[in-house]
Amino acid sequence: MVFRDPAVKRQTLLYSGIGGAEWLLLVAVPATHNHNYSGAPYFLAIFASALVLGVFDPMMPHIRAGLLTVGPGLLLAGWTAPRGDNDGIWILWFPFLLMSIFLTAGCHRIGARRKGAIKA
Repeated sequence: MVFRDPAVKRQTLLYSGIGGAEWLLLVAVPATHNHNYSGAPYFLAIFASALVLGVFDPMMPHIRAGLLTVGPGLLLAGWTAPRGDNDGIWILWFPFLLMSIFLTAGCHRIGARRKGAIKA
């Protein structure tokens, strides 16, 4: 099993913890006070954190990094996503989060390539 390796456990906890903290602090908590909150800072934060994590952890598979960073938000979106004016458009959080998995993986890859450029 993959999780028998302690390094993989640490990576999984780190990436999921960062993604979960970003979701809670940048989407869930502000949405409780403002139902028309767009959550745009969340997407900027996950892309920036993926770049930084790519620089410091270039060996992590990029798609796994994207999935672990966005995954907590995807799991919590049903309960904590902003509802707006209850017209049902809040459901668009799910396709946006699914697309952002791949964009986050791309940012992680760019960060990993920067690490290679810094080394050389």
